[in-house]
Amino acid sequence: MGRFSWLAWLMQLLLGGIVGGIVALRFTMTWQAYPEQWWLFLLGAALLAGGAASLLGDHLWLGRGLFDNRIPEQTGLSRQISSSLMVLGIAGMITSCWLMLR
Repeated sequence: MGRFSWLAWLMQLLLGGIVGGIVALRFTMTWQAYPEQWWLFLLGAALLAGGAASLLGDHLWLGRGLFDNRIPEQTGLSRQISSSLMVLGIAGMITSCWLMLR
C-alpha cells in the first residue's frame, strides 16, 4: 500500500456526504411540516455517509472483491475524524426523529 492521501480521504468524504444527503432527501420529502428536523436529519445522514465513505474508501462503493481485501491505510487522526463524523451523523438523525415525535 502507499502513503495515506488526505486528498483521497477528503474526496471520499465529500462523495459520501453528497450521496448520503441525496438518499436522506428522498427519504424526507414528506417532512415539510418539520423544517428544523428535516435539515437536521439531512445533515446527519450526510455526515454519517461521509464518515463511512472516508473510513472505508472504495470498498464502500465497489466492495472488497474487486481490490485486495485490506481496508485503505489510514492515520490515527483520519480514522478518529471519520468515526467522529459518523457518531455526529447518527446523533443528528436520532435527535431529529426525537424532536419530530415529541
